[in-house]
Amino acid sequence: MEITANDKYASLAKSLGSLTNESNEKPILKYGNFLHLQGKSKYDGKIGEDLSVKFGKAAAREIAMDFITTIQKEFGSMDKIKRVIGINGKINCSTDFKQHSYIINGCSELLNHIWSTQNNSLIASAITTDIWGETTSLEIEALFELNN
Repeated sequence: MEITANDKYASLAKSLGSLTNESNEKPILKYGNFLHLQGKSKYDGKIGEDLSVKFGKAAAREIAMDFITTIQKEFGSMDKIKRVIGINGKINCSTDFKQHSYIINGCSELLNHIWSTQNNSLIASAITTDIWGETTSLEIEALFELNN
């Protein structure tokens, strides 16, 4: 029997306990067969200066958990998602920061874990800036395709 995305979510939720969706300001936009989610780190500071690279990756994973929680609350099942199309991140970091892929992988690895057996071909990209007007360390957007 194939393990579904909903089964993987249930297992993950048990190990993490109560999941909240506090970091998303306007977390969800559904249009046609697509779902767009936006997430923001709960932490302020520049990754590579105020926050460690390892901490930045963990913050990206938290954003992925916010996405997953939002989907579960909105649809009642992870199986409503056909696949993850892609994610795009914006990282507030030091001028010499070069590990943006490592940070964004905190999000993409978790999303791939949930939907890996469902024709997933995730595209991930990130931009870094040291002149971002925000104090937030990280923002990530994700685009999903919904099942009919």
